[in-house]
Parts: sequence; C-alpha cells; structure tokens
Amino acid sequence: MISIRHLSYSLGGRFLLYDIDLTLSLGSISLLQGANGAGKSTLLKAMLLPDLFPDVFLLGGRPLRHYSDCQAMRSRCGYLGHEPGLYLDLTAVQNLNFFLGLCGQKISRKALLVHLEEAGLEGTWNRPVRYFSRGMQQRLGFLRLFLCEPDFLFIDEPLNSLDRSGVSFFLNCLQRWKREDRLALLVSHSDEELLPVVDRFLFMRNGQLVADLKKEQYTAAVREKAFALIS
Repeated sequence: MISIRHLSYSLGGRFLLYDIDLTLSLGSISLLQGANGAGKSTLLKAMLLPDLFPDVFLLGGRPLRHYSDCQAMRSRCGYLGHEPGLYLDLTAVQNLNFFLGLCGQKISRKALLVHLEEAGLEGTWNRPVRYFSRGMQQRLGFLRLFLCEPDFLFIDEPLNSLDRSGVSFFLNCLQRWKREDRLALLVSHSDEELLPVVDRFLFMRNGQLVADLKKEQYTAAVREKAFALIS
C-alpha cells in the first residue's frame, strides 16, 4: 500500500498539485482522469520521487523518513511515460535483456521470444527498435515493464497508438498484475477500453483530486457528472 498525505507542489508561484490525499492498495488498478494541465502526469511522476516529498509518503502505513526508505519504495516502482523508454538502436531482445539486467533478472532467449510472440511482436526480435511502428514500440515498452515485475506500476496514456490486439495484450497483462497482488495507477483521457480492469476512478482538476469513485459507483450518470466536473 502507498499513501500520500497533503502533497502540494508549486512551480513559478503556481500550484501544480495541491493538498493531495490518496491511498493505493495492492491488488487494485486505479484510473486517473482530468483535462489537459490538471496535474495528472505531475502526480504520476511525484509517485516516483518520494525522496523529494519524504514527509508526505507512507509505504505500508509507515512514513518514509529516511533516504533508504525512499530508495526501497522507488526500487519497487515501474513507470512508462508518453515515450516507451527504449533504446532505438538496440533490437527488441537486446532492449529486454538490458532492462532485465538492471532489475537483477535474467530470462532465456527462448523465453524472451515466447513473450515477444505473446505481445504480437513475433519475427521482430532481431530488428532495431527504431524501425518499429509507434504501437509496436508501446507493446515492447509494456513487455519491458511487466517482465521487470515491479510492485507498483505507473503508466501515462497506456493506450496511445495501440490497435485492438495491442489493447487486449495490455489488458491481459493488467489482469495478471492484479491477481499477483500488485497495484497500478494509470493516466488516460479515455476510460471505455479500460473499464474491464479498473477498480477505482480518480478525477483531477487544477491540481486537486475532486472525485474518487469505486467501480460499483461508476454508473453512466455518475460518470457524466464526474466528467462535467473536470471539463
């Protein structure tokens, strides 16, 4: 479990985040929504930098008072931003081997090829990633993230450039993620394709969380009101 208590962050005299209270539980997937500039991506990145806000972060109910505590939390985090974070001149297999090495893991070449096939990237293993389409790069970025097996997953606009099969691959990965008692926080402007896996819906406006809804509360009427609130 990760908790934030009264997180605020300003830049140039303007609050990008203001008095955020949030608890994310293991075995759950949360979706953060809001208009452009609402503070969604800023909040996502703040989750990766607990050492900048040690007084407001709690891990498993325990405050992160020391640098070692912050390092322990950050080592359990995985992040995928607007770019998939790959080395374009390396092949798919080389990218995966590199990032798995950073995570202290090693997977056989045969297993990597099986995972690439599951991601819809069969036959691409020896091609430099710069020749991949944007959707193929996104799939490989997901695969890199899931194979490293962090406990806490943060993804900004995961469905960008994905076709139908790419969306299915991502949702299947998230379902496995949840069954393994991990947590994920997603940022997206679209919720429809993510509805099957999301447990909680968060809405931001002007750097503040203005609505927090469980799946059973997320009816069509409530959804419409929430979007009106942040538009």
